[in-house]
Amino acid sequence: MIRLRRLLPARREAFLVLSISVVVVHTWSIVNVLRETPALILRLSLWELLGVFAYTLAFALFESLLLPVALVILSMLLPASWFRTRFAAHGAAVVLVTAAWAVVAHYSPDASILSGHALGIVLCTLSVALPLAFIHLKPAVARVARSLAERATVLTWPYLLLDILGILIVLGRNLAGAG
Repeated sequence: MIRLRRLLPARREAFLVLSISVVVVHTWSIVNVLRETPALILRLSLWELLGVFAYTLAFALFESLLLPVALVILSMLLPASWFRTRFAAHGAAVVLVTAAWAVVAHYSPDASILSGHALGIVLCTLSVALPLAFIHLKPAVARVARSLAERATVLTWPYLLLDILGILIVLGRNLAGAG
C-alpha cells in the first residue's frame, strides 16, 4: 500500500488535472448542446429536452474522468522525474492540447490528418510532447500551466453539481420508463 502511494501523484495535483478536464469537457459539451437546442426545442417536450441535457452532462462527467485516470496510470508507469513531479502542469498541458485536437477533428470537414496517417500521428505526438518538454525544462511554463489548472477549480464545483443533477434526471427517466 505504501509503495502504491509513492507511485501516485499528490491528491491536490490529481484534482487540478481533473478540474481542468472537467471544465474543458463540460464547456465543450454544453456549447454543442446549446448549439443544437433551437432545433431540439421544435421537436422535443421539456422533459425530453432535460433528458438530452442530463445525458450530455452524464457523458461529459464520464469523459472528464477518462483522461485524468489515464494520466495517473501513466505517471505510475513513468519515472517520477518525468511526469509525477509536475503532474498538474503536465496534465493541464495534455488536456488542453488533446482538447484542441478534438476541436480540430470536430470542425474539420476532412479529419483524415487525424485518422492514423503518419503525419497526423507525428503532429499529435509533437503537439503533446513539446509543451511537456517546456514544462519539464522551464519552471515558468510549469507555473503557468499549473495556474490554469488552479483557475479551473472555480468552475469544477458548479459543473459537478450539474452532473449530479443530470445523473438524478437520467435515473428518474430510466426508473419512470421501467415502471
